[in-house]
Amino acid sequence: MAKRTEVKVVASDPRLTLVMEERTSPSKGYPPRLLKIRHPGTAVVAALFEDDFILVSQFRPIVGRRTLEFPGGRLEQGETGESAAQRELREETGLILQEAVYHGAFFASVGTSEEKFHVFSGTCQPKTDLAPQPISSFDDSDTEPEARLLRCTREELRSLIRTNVIEDAKTALAFLINESGQWHGASRS
Repeated sequence: MAKRTEVKVVASDPRLTLVMEERTSPSKGYPPRLLKIRHPGTAVVAALFEDDFILVSQFRPIVGRRTLEFPGGRLEQGETGESAAQRELREETGLILQEAVYHGAFFASVGTSEEKFHVFSGTCQPKTDLAPQPISSFDDSDTEPEARLLRCTREELRSLIRTNVIEDAKTALAFLINESGQWHGASRS
């Protein structure tokens, strides 16, 4: 294993930090310098409301279009995956997660980032009046910044992933875990 000797912050913003690690005895196949992203992690919730999945449609400037995603977001400093899942679901949808089930943490991109997706599921109850639109109202060319709530059946969600309308990895992963029947929960790490 290579020794880490120096870590320099290359760039930082509220979401992530880009660091350069300089290594003294790099192992064969590992570069002496390694550029990587430090990220506190992301919680994602496969939320069921009245037998439908809830998706958030929002414009993502990084990819230049509107995406479809399960509710979720970045862990705040000192926050657990479960508390982030509860907070993000409430902020993005107005829903309250009933008995969160934890399914594990998965690296987002092991070649570039330390970020992990903490995957949760559960049925939800509304905090306020909730009127998500049907999935047929999704328009990926809409560049308005406000998020929109959509609902879809299991079959519609399966089709959206199969046809690559849903390109968000954490959403596809959470749904695939659901489809595999592995909703038994996992130990928190």
